[in-house]
Amino acid sequence: MGIDDRLTSLEQRVQALEDQPVQPAGVPHDIQDLMNTVDRLKLELNDRDQELLSTEVEITGIEETNNENPVHLAVLVAQKLGVEMDSTDVVSAERVGVKRAPNDGDGSGGGDGSAGRPRALVVRLTRRVHRDNLLRAARRARGADTSGFELPGAPRRFYVNERLTRNNRQLFYKARREGARLNWRYIWTRDGRVYARRQSNTQSHRVRSEDDLVKIFGVASVGS
Repeated sequence: MGIDDRLTSLEQRVQALEDQPVQPAGVPHDIQDLMNTVDRLKLELNDRDQELLSTEVEITGIEETNNENPVHLAVLVAQKLGVEMDSTDVVSAERVGVKRAPNDGDGSGGGDGSAGRPRALVVRLTRRVHRDNLLRAARRARGADTSGFELPGAPRRFYVNERLTRNNRQLFYKARREGARLNWRYIWTRDGRVYARRQSNTQSHRVRSEDDLVKIFGVASVGS
């Protein structure tokens, strides 16, 4: 039985116990044990899903145009960062998310007619080393932009980041928000894992769950 099946089965057992009209004294403890197992399996499932993204990067900030060639854009980004890569190193490249209409503005119906924020470009590469090279080069070349890409408008800065699962992306966002609020200097990801560190000479913490956010930052408002 795979993790998905075990997780579904345990969640059903927890629900069945909670639905019992009269609970014997030992049931609450049983429920807690099952919930702890469910939480552990969810972490394992998230780690497995993250591993499946180990050859992917997410590129943001590149203007989206009609009839664009996403693979070509990925190669241009690599070349701009000084990474040797061609189209044969790209398994797939595509825009993700909902495309905003040009006059979306702030979403209130009173847009100013300017172009919406371009969707992220997700690129899957043939080998993990290509992903690592891109991420390493992007960290060195902060401020790289789209000059020379022959795109409409002024050059725009682009960013290359790890591709994260939905859970890790949400944790990273919340960790950055709380880190900024509490003046933590370092919130980062490495190999799909989220980390936080207050100062360069203090301990680093791995963030795997909402509970970790509360333990690390010591606030109850993290999940709001």
